[in-house]
Order: sequence, then structure tokens, then C-alpha cells
Amino acid sequence: MKFDLRRPCDNCPFRSDIRFPLEVERVEEIVEAITERDLTFACHKTTRFDPETGEHILGNPKEQHCAGTLIMLEKMERPNQLMRIAERCGNYDRTKLDMNYVPVYDDGDDMISGGAWVRGRMRVQTTTMQRTAERDRQTALKEANPPPLRKSRPAPRPKSRWPQPARAIAHSK
Repeated sequence: MKFDLRRPCDNCPFRSDIRFPLEVERVEEIVEAITERDLTFACHKTTRFDPETGEHILGNPKEQHCAGTLIMLEKMERPNQLMRIAERCGNYDRTKLDMNYVPVYDDGDDMISGGAWVRGRMRVQTTTMQRTAERDRQTALKEANPPPLRKSRPAPRPKSRWPQPARAIAHSK
């Protein structure tokens, strides 16, 4: 997992100024995972999902740690284990996070109580979100890896100053 993101994306679930379509139960799971179990949370725009099961595919080398999560954990002064290891290895620098770019929840309790979360099942919206995340990921990949430029046609060869040899012409009878 990479730590290149410095700001939360436009629809990051850790932003306190927007609505994000998640069930309260799922928000509680996420908060418990990152604060109590010391787990990571990938940016939804860089994750891949199995099209049949909807499950998160692990091992994506381009997957980024969610900047909103990083900022919230830094505000809480509780970086997770991967953040601490990455910082020691020089792969993560908390001073590069843009802490004031957009409002992010101060802690997990604030996220659970202050969020505009939906109660009940949202399978259809979750699937739509996964498709949107996949489309955003494809767009980001295209922007990061533009197709190679087409080579222009070579300039036509100049006519030779010397006469060309006569070509043999086959005659049919």
C-alpha cells in the first residue's frame, strides 16, 4: 500500500462536510478496524473489487492509503502500525499531509455520531459506489499512464537522381 495521497478525495467518507452513502453499522466497523484493531484503510478510488462477489481484491500494487484516514488518525495521535512502519522506512511523512484542505472528522466517535449515515441496507448503492470507484480508478490509470504518442509517417523518400532499372513484366498468353 502506498502513502502518496496528501488530501482526501472529493467524496472521502472521512470528510465531515459531505454525505457518504454508508450504513451506520459499516461506519462503526471501519472506525473499530482503524482505531481498535490497528488496520489500514485504502482509498476507495484505488481499490479493485471482484465484479461477481463485490469483495475487495487484495494485492493491488497501486493501492493508496486513504488520506482522510491518515489525517483523522494523525489528529487522534494514533497512527496505525503500517503508518509507523512506513514512516520509519521513509515511505510516509505525516508533515506532508494537507491537514486543513477540507474538514475531516476529529476521531471515530465524531465520525459515527456526526456523519450523515444511512440506516438499513444499501446493497444497490454500494454496488453503484463500487462501479463508480472502478470507473474513477480506470480514469486515474489513464491519466497516470497516457497511451504512447503515435509516430507520424516517415517523410517520403526523395526521387532518386538515377534512373530506376526496368522491371520485368510478365505477359500472359
